[in-house]
Amino acid sequence: MDLQKRYNYVWLVFGLFTFLALFYGCSYHLLHKEEISLFMFTGEFLKAYFHKPAWITCLLGDFCTQFFCIKGVGAFIIACIATAISICFYHCVRRCTNSKIWLYLSLLIGGLEAVRACQLIYPLSSSLSLLFGLVLSLWYGSVRSTWRIVIGLLIAAIGYILIGYGVFIFLLFVLFQSWKAPDLKMKIFNVLLMIFVGLYPIISCRFYLLTSKQAYFYPAIVEETFYNMPLYERILKLDAACVSENWEELLEMIPQDVYLNLYSYYYNMACAAEGKLPEKIWDYYQIGVEGLFIPIDASSSYLTTLWSGELWFKLGDMTMAEHAYLLSMIFSPNHNGRRMIQRLAEINLINGDTEAARKYLRILSHTLFYKDWAEKRMSESMDEEVNKWLQRRRKLIPVSDTIRISTMDVVKSLRVLVKSCPENTFAYDYLLCTYLLSKDIDSFVQDYVPIPGKSPHRLYAEALLIDLFRKKASAKEIQELIIDPKIMLDFKEYNRLVKENPSLLELRFGKTYWYYYQFVTNKK
Repeated sequence: MDLQKRYNYVWLVFGLFTFLALFYGCSYHLLHKEEISLFMFTGEFLKAYFHKPAWITCLLGDFCTQFFCIKGVGAFIIACIATAISICFYHCVRRCTNSKIWLYLSLLIGGLEAVRACQLIYPLSSSLSLLFGLVLSLWYGSVRSTWRIVIGLLIAAIGYILIGYGVFIFLLFVLFQSWKAPDLKMKIFNVLLMIFVGLYPIISCRFYLLTSKQAYFYPAIVEETFYNMPLYERILKLDAACVSENWEELLEMIPQDVYLNLYSYYYNMACAAEGKLPEKIWDYYQIGVEGLFIPIDASSSYLTTLWSGELWFKLGDMTMAEHAYLLSMIFSPNHNGRRMIQRLAEINLINGDTEAARKYLRILSHTLFYKDWAEKRMSESMDEEVNKWLQRRRKLIPVSDTIRISTMDVVKSLRVLVKSCPENTFAYDYLLCTYLLSKDIDSFVQDYVPIPGKSPHRLYAEALLIDLFRKKASAKEIQELIIDPKIMLDFKEYNRLVKENPSLLELRFGKTYWYYYQFVTNKK
């Protein structure tokens, strides 16, 4: 077997390994990249690509990204691009040297680009820009010397406009390949060409409304910081289960031995959706109110606003949900996003704002994969199942407006939700648990509504007993609450251990509200 065939097998193995690694290790990263992107088949949308450089790579990158919603397609596309980058890099360098080290380096570069392509906001167009730059250098090397000057000038004139920073990759390889060439005129020409193209972004950055740094690396995102990809893969998987309301699957995915605010956030949401928040709240780590809500402020990222909006949407507060999704769309890299637009369409449908909903639905009707989804929600052709879903959701929305001091004025929002729809147990449990986790017993007692003839849930009974103990309530007051006698006996035993043997408290009552109220200090 000759050397080239062996190398072909190496790249085949590399491509297969890359695909499997992305498919099993970053599938939800790739799904999320599709969620925060948008590609429409309209002339106006396509025309917008000409307002920035690298319009070919950006257009092709966004077109391919829309297919990431199909499981495995994103991994396959990135694996193919990474393999092609590795092959092209090797052949570009091979024209100057046959050292085997360049094979290993080409595999490393292809692998690094695959990892970068999986990052949350790193656009696929950046990988394509690198690939096209390498392809141009290969093609340029095969052109007859008589035509090289003409082709070089042509690429220098329009290369940056078409493929972005990939044109600099092309020029670097041209200089590298011509360094040992005897033709001095071509060397001088290539150097002058490099200088000319190097100045082009500085000249054009104002026209494209880019900083000089952005102009030189466009369409790559150079500001993205390193983060824990396995952790974010798990969080994005939790988020996907939350969006699809697969609550049992979500609860199974949360590791019991890892404590994280976002884990608590999704855990509490899933429990509340199943009507089991008071029952299961102590089965996982609680950090206080921050385990129930994600705060939103001017420093929030598009991810935190996106995740926060999902809770408000399920609670029924469409005003807070719309606010969060609009912020998420503004903060996102492309200032759009399929998922945000879908939710905004649903929010306005629930609110009865048909015209606003149609605006978002018309956008989705020009997409490849969400055209049918949008058409089912158009008022004139609304699907019966969609209509039933709307009626259920509309029962949850507040019947009156309210003024909030800030986005974290959650108590006011929850109170309005519960007052408008007492059957909204999701909001009711969230309201009471907000009080309990912040150790506000007085507010809890004020908003707690006893069920006639039924004893309160153990969590609520434990909080009520604290209030009764503080007030030195009479036996009649205690009897009116119909508290389970076993809970009463546990409370007496708890108070006995506090005085006589505090070391046993955590073992016996570590998962009670009494212990949380008296001993737990929430730390960020």
